Amino acid sequence: MPDRVEVRCYAGGRGEESPRAVVLGGREVLVWVERGWVEQPAALSGTERRRVFQVRLADGRRVRLAQEPDGGWTLT
Repeated sequence: MPDRVEVRCYAGGRGEESPRAVVLGGREVLVWVERGWVEQPAALSGTERRRVFQVRLADGRRVRLAQEPDGGWTLT
């Protein structure tokens, strides 16, 4: 089960958010986006899509951040 996390974002000119930092253990850790994509559900409803980013943390670890349909973020 992915963990819910707090993510600091930058909103570009199109208004889409891109992660810049994640709060882990009460500390803000910078992240660099390596790639991003949208996951669409198998059903054709189109309402449950989520944005996923593969990011590199400041310590070199790679993780995935996903913006869930409810607007919250999860880390895997």
